[in-house]
Amino acid sequence: MNNQSLSVVNAATKKPEVFVGRAANLEITLLNSGTAVKLSKGAQLRIFMPSYFTPADVGEMSIALTNWTFSRNPAIGELTLTYARDSEGTWEGPLTFNIANARSNASARMDSLQINPRNMRGAGGQFSKPLSLLKPAQAGNADLASVLQVSLDNRGTVYVSDQFDPLANTLFLNIKNVGKTALYTGSAMPRGAEISLGFTYGNTAGALAPAATGEARNQPLGSAWNIVPGITQDQTEGWVFAPPRRSDKLPIWRATPQATNKTLIGAGAHSNVTFNLSHIVALTPVGRTQMIISFSGFQKTETRNYDPLVLVLDISKQNAPPTRGLVNFFGTDAPLIPVAAEKTPITIPLRWTMANVAMVQLITGFPGVEPMTKVYAMPPKTPAPLDYDTGSVILPGASVSESVTITLQARDAHKAFLNAMQYTVYLHMSVFVDPRDKQSYPIALFCGRFWMSANLNYEEPGSRAYNDSAANAKTYGRLYPANAQSLLNPPDGWRVPGRRDWIELIACLGGADSVYAELMHSGDGKFNGLLGGKYAPSKVTSDYADLLLAGYYWDAERVTYTSLHSQGRKVSPGGGTVAAQACYSIRYIKDV
Repeated sequence: MNNQSLSVVNAATKKPEVFVGRAANLEITLLNSGTAVKLSKGAQLRIFMPSYFTPADVGEMSIALTNWTFSRNPAIGELTLTYARDSEGTWEGPLTFNIANARSNASARMDSLQINPRNMRGAGGQFSKPLSLLKPAQAGNADLASVLQVSLDNRGTVYVSDQFDPLANTLFLNIKNVGKTALYTGSAMPRGAEISLGFTYGNTAGALAPAATGEARNQPLGSAWNIVPGITQDQTEGWVFAPPRRSDKLPIWRATPQATNKTLIGAGAHSNVTFNLSHIVALTPVGRTQMIISFSGFQKTETRNYDPLVLVLDISKQNAPPTRGLVNFFGTDAPLIPVAAEKTPITIPLRWTMANVAMVQLITGFPGVEPMTKVYAMPPKTPAPLDYDTGSVILPGASVSESVTITLQARDAHKAFLNAMQYTVYLHMSVFVDPRDKQSYPIALFCGRFWMSANLNYEEPGSRAYNDSAANAKTYGRLYPANAQSLLNPPDGWRVPGRRDWIELIACLGGADSVYAELMHSGDGKFNGLLGGKYAPSKVTSDYADLLLAGYYWDAERVTYTSLHSQGRKVSPGGGTVAAQACYSIRYIKDV
């Protein structure tokens, strides 16, 4: 029993989903990786279909499985497989079969498929898996999967316990819009968006918790019906949870946008929402199980919808920590932190789990950041056997890319050390601060190299501003002769690109046919090509030429230059010969 699990997927998509009005072939796998279960004549698998299948729908379904007979009871939504061999068999490894012609015309929603073994000693008493009914994909719809990043904090860890010493777990589900705009950009209020959450239910290692069919009333310890949803952090315009419905055979939690939420999930600083599911008491054995998340009814505009999306996230059930102290410690954002300006404060959000900890101290290996202490329980109070908390470290700013290690120490009520954990972030300057004059330049990463996204504007002897105009230097940078120290001795860690670097940049950005447009794009992470012209002494025309027409950039070799030319929209790496006393622009690069 300890090592049994259920998998239910649509054969066409390999996800736990079916689509309104479309017949699906459902692949069912009951996996037993533990002790073999004996099968004798009359053993049964009673399969209860989700409630959105009507009796007529169930009457059209069929199953073919060698050594088993198939029957239906459409009135209660049941399909039954009965073991028919006279001789005894065994169930070990995968027991796989298909449910053919699973079709429903009901409204889209999430429900669960449940399998109850009967007359099978050693088999789990109940297996269930959420199965979403979704509207089918439509041509012209937007793709939610391309803009949503969905994850469980701390890799979805749940600690198992027993009824005499129960531990209450919390799962944190983070949903982030990684697109450049809000999910919904229409003018009218969006309608119908819903996020449904469910788990694999049962009493085996492959399930989170049992969930006896019925309402969430007077459920025993360890029942999935006791799970409580909530919202830990909401940077959007607001979401709200509803408890499971009376019609739910098994618990499903649904989050919907508040009535005033005009964007669903915003962009930038408004792109995150973190849900929590608490009071999870896992009395099932150690193993791996799953959470199923269904997104339905999302709109991009009034006239354009998103296709529905179903995601499956792994949950790791582990033994409870054997000693007092920190169980885990991590950051809730990516460990690579872009730094856009030298003196901008940097916030690092943190979360940790602990067992019987009275207090913690947060120590940061960064100048100017004082230790932080949090106290949870002092006598006569006692610390919680399993608890969660959050905190933030605020750095005053950074001028160079570097790693920062944060240490969390757990202590008892006597302030005696229990244990410690560390979390390291890397501060990546998305600006280059020239140590010579402290000017800042944006940088962008292209295929393993950082490139300046602006022309160098360091004033040194021999350098020139176009038309000797300070305003031009501020916009387009300065122009440098072949003997300029900025060309011969760049700041530490940086260098002038050679012809090969320019060729590889062109290939990285799509090749010669499209690279001019790519180099001219401006904004964060873009090259921001500037057509700053050149200086070339002439007896016939002006010494300054081609402002807004072309940009000329020194190659490291100093015998050729790379040009960006608006006429013909061309980029010519090493395509020009350096004229006597000529001055060109400089962009520095740095290898990652």
